[in-house]
Amino acid sequence: SLLVHHLSLLAHSNHLVGAAVKDGYIKSLDDKVTQYIPGLRGSAYDDVSVRQLLTMTSGVRWNEDYGDPQSDVAKFNNHQPTEPGVDALVSYLRQLPRAAPAGERWLYSTGETNLVGILISQATGKPLSQYLEEKIWKPAGMEQQATWILSKTGQEISGCCIQAAARDYARFGLFILDGATAGGQRTVPEGWLQQATTRQAAIGQEGRGYGYQWWTYDDGSFAARGIFGQGIFIDPARKLVIASNANWAGGASDPKASAAREAFYKAVQKALDEEAAKGSDALRTLRPAPLKRRRPLAAATAALQLVVRPQLAADPLVGGGGSTAQQHRNGPQREHDDDLRDHQQHGHDAATPMARASSQRHSSAPSSLSRLAERVARCDTAD
Repeated sequence: SLLVHHLSLLAHSNHLVGAAVKDGYIKSLDDKVTQYIPGLRGSAYDDVSVRQLLTMTSGVRWNEDYGDPQSDVAKFNNHQPTEPGVDALVSYLRQLPRAAPAGERWLYSTGETNLVGILISQATGKPLSQYLEEKIWKPAGMEQQATWILSKTGQEISGCCIQAAARDYARFGLFILDGATAGGQRTVPEGWLQQATTRQAAIGQEGRGYGYQWWTYDDGSFAARGIFGQGIFIDPARKLVIASNANWAGGASDPKASAAREAFYKAVQKALDEEAAKGSDALRTLRPAPLKRRRPLAAATAALQLVVRPQLAADPLVGGGGSTAQQHRNGPQREHDDDLRDHQQHGHDAATPMARASSQRHSSAPSSLSRLAERVARCDTAD
């Protein structure tokens, strides 16, 4: 069944910037942001490079306090631009003052994650959904439908708001683990992933850092994090990907939940190390196979289509056992619609581009993830 999985699009956006560099749409990470977003000219972003935008070191003032109704993160999605033809986000950000020299201070900003999406769209001349289809959705072989919530000015909200199956987020993790290759060809420049997933900026936490829109760890692992506890954790040394869904009541500011998630990652790493030390067959079962060997589960026929609709209810999910659209509305679809209404109340547009997988039925052979889930279930029962 479809798990509605709201995850910050940091990791996807970083990958699309890399793809845009490889495709020649972005000439250099040292180019100024205003070269690609003319609407920001004359603002504090005149001094900000694409690299500094990716690493959250723009130095532009921003308040990310989710509990403060007057914070930037609370207000920017409801901003009404006064300039004709200017995107609402660009209109909001261009009024912010500089708080520190560009490149000298790290500060997390959801607004700038959204700005990365606008930069990609304007550099490529393509809607963000279309470029995501070309560079991630098809190459990673996504299985299920997905939606992307739009802003009031019709732009995909790239700081959040893609809703997809947790298993497809796991596929994205495996796609990155496998070097972001498709058909033997890289989708990003050589060396991009190594730079993107290692510390480019200090964040004031020992052993942690920030890369190109990835949260990094000094042991070589890295992660994408959602505000309510969702996550993709990737550990290349152990060939480990963990995709998790969540709904933390306290959001990103919940220190207990955040610590628990980190403890869970460490527990899985420890378990794998212990299995490796014992030379157990269980380790070979738990370690994922290369992405290309997993394709029967979701052949690369999925497509993100720019069909703007108020609800996700048109097509049955791939491999859904002949289920109907009505059944999806009554089950996962109802949860999905509730989420769309919630976002609408917070200033988002409920109309969404659709990410549809091909109607062709895929292989019914169980995937490695299915086998892993069954194994965990057996362990839970045994315990």
